[in-house]
Amino acid sequence: MKARDVSFFKKNAWKGTYSSILTIPVESLSDKCFGAWLDIEDTNFAEATLPDEKLAGRFRELVDSNVEQAEWDRFYASVGKAFSAMSVDELASKFIELNDPATIRRVLWGYGDKWYLDSDCDYEF
Repeated sequence: MKARDVSFFKKNAWKGTYSSILTIPVESLSDKCFGAWLDIEDTNFAEATLPDEKLAGRFRELVDSNVEQAEWDRFYASVGKAFSAMSVDELASKFIELNDPATIRRVLWGYGDKWYLDSDCDYEF
């Protein structure tokens, strides 16, 4: 059985909430990573956290040039596609990287009313 959701536990509350736990359905994890990446204001960090080096190189080219919005839109579509191609475990790691990893204490995977240490739900918490 595979996890249906993943919960990220922080030392403090998640932005815009009063909770230190953020639970995301596994099928939405790619979109959440993409959204978190889009929210990055520091271009160096944005480049460093892209899913692969090819995208990072293209990002660098776009930042250094004066291209039309359509070029950026194609790039964003490529980034979204790259996130969608990642495994849930890679996405969970990427989500942590994009959301202040020093403050995230634990990640648990959920199936029904039980929590697991892994996305395959082999090891119950």
